[in-house]
Amino acid sequence: MLTCADPIDAMRRQALRMTAIVHDLLELSRLEAEEGAPTGEPVDVGGLLARLRSDLLARLSEARDVQIVIDSSERLLGVEAQLHSAFGNLLGKCRQIHGGGRDDCDALVG
Repeated sequence: MLTCADPIDAMRRQALRMTAIVHDLLELSRLEAEEGAPTGEPVDVGGLLARLRSDLLARLSEARDVQIVIDSSERLLGVEAQLHSAFGNLLGKCRQIHGGGRDDCDALVG
């Protein structure tokens, strides 16, 4: 049975999704406009992926157990916003490819 909260929750999830798309497009535009060698700082990948997990849980239409396993404490040299966008896109594609059949995606970074 639908409640008043269901359409509002759906609208909230869609607004979050659209905000992420606009953010990614603005980031892409900024990256394409930059010239010169890339710069960056060491980025805590574990913390970054924990934030992505929270973002993903906020966008899901139903409660799910989302686990992200990191087999390294290494830090990546880069710009955190760019890495956030890249990893977020990978997680989104993984969910899109697997659809409702699987909720796990494996990745090896080396």
